[in-house]
Amino acid sequence: MRIFGTHCNPDKALWLSVKSILGINTESAFKLCALTGVNPSVKLKHLKAGRLESLNGACRDQLAANLDRVSKTNIKFYIQLKHARGYRHMFALPARGQRTRTNASTAKRLAIIKQKTPKASQAKQKRNKKT
Repeated sequence: MRIFGTHCNPDKALWLSVKSILGINTESAFKLCALTGVNPSVKLKHLKAGRLESLNGACRDQLAANLDRVSKTNIKFYIQLKHARGYRHMFALPARGQRTRTNASTAKRLAIIKQKTPKASQAKQKRNKKT
């Protein structure tokens, strides 16, 4: 059976089947079951069409709310959260577990280049405004 475009095993319990959808974990699967008014231990193949439609709509709403959280790979997001990975980006250190004793020079050199580029263009803009 397909729920929200994902194939779910009809022989498993509902909450286990719904977990196969990307972005839905155990907690949100039980919330979806509670929202639709279905027992989580009922097998997916025993649900009627009306319940499946309401489950599909609830999945759509749940994933729309979680869409921002699912695909956050932006560096600015990590820096804003003060996440460890954002901290490593802020201080121009390798962010993916590379060693720093000998090989961090490449990451530091790239960070210096990135820092110089916007400042130079800002300084030119300030000089142009004064004249």
